[in-house]
Amino acid sequence: TIMGTLIGDALGLGCHWYYDLKAMRADYGDWISDYTDQRPDRTDDFSLIAKHRHEFGLRAGDVSQTGSLIVMLVDSVADCGGYDEDDYTTRFDAFLETLDGSEMRADVGHSVAGLSGGFTDRAERHLWKNRKLGIPWGEAGSLTDTSEAAQRAIVFAALHGEDYETMA
Repeated sequence: TIMGTLIGDALGLGCHWYYDLKAMRADYGDWISDYTDQRPDRTDDFSLIAKHRHEFGLRAGDVSQTGSLIVMLVDSVADCGGYDEDDYTTRFDAFLETLDGSEMRADVGHSVAGLSGGFTDRAERHLWKNRKLGIPWGEAGSLTDTSEAAQRAIVFAALHGEDYETMA
């Protein structure tokens, strides 16, 4: 499940945020069956993200920032032998220190601890702001409706299998 999530993230990296299927097909053809590069020459509403990711150095087969955050959680779980909130939130705080609260950083070449993606979703921007305000981890989360938490939850599902209470 974890590998499938990361493979899916990498497969979607190049063609992510196309909401006009005609434009996506014009850029990538009728069927995408392999990893693709960003199209920095896109002209749709999300062209700035594609250009930014391209300048950031993301290429076919790389994961987005979302995928990198999943890897960060997997690394924490592996290093600690299970979920350790202090370890994970310390790692996440280090990641948040690399952000400036915006969707896309001006210093596109910057990456920390292998984290990539260059585009920060709304949930992480809210978390960044709340942590900057000194709000503790247990209260700092975002109420935004992205799939970020659900994607990281697969790590807990893999870790705890059929122990649903622990997993939750």
